[in-house]
Amino acid sequence: MHIVVKFVARSITGFFVGISVLLVGIVALIAYAFVTGAEVYLPGVIKAWFTRENDMPALNFEPNGIGMVIAIISLALLYVCSTFQQSRRTTNSGASRMRN
Repeated sequence: MHIVVKFVARSITGFFVGISVLLVGIVALIAYAFVTGAEVYLPGVIKAWFTRENDMPALNFEPNGIGMVIAIISLALLYVCSTFQQSRRTTNSGASRMRN
């Protein structure tokens, strides 16, 4: 497979991995805020807190769109770099075995 095709495929996969990880983190954060009633943060991404309004529970949150985009891009880059490094190690180890 050509390296550009691999890079594009891994970038798209990394993008979806980043969205998935961020979504799981946000759901866990909101659930934690609801259960404990505490104010919780995912720094630069979202802040959630639990209040009572008219004797009814209310969950408030402030998302940060730019922080979410940065988190997704960072996770995607981390995924792409780690998979390229892993494939280079696998390729190099296979080549050294063939020479011996």
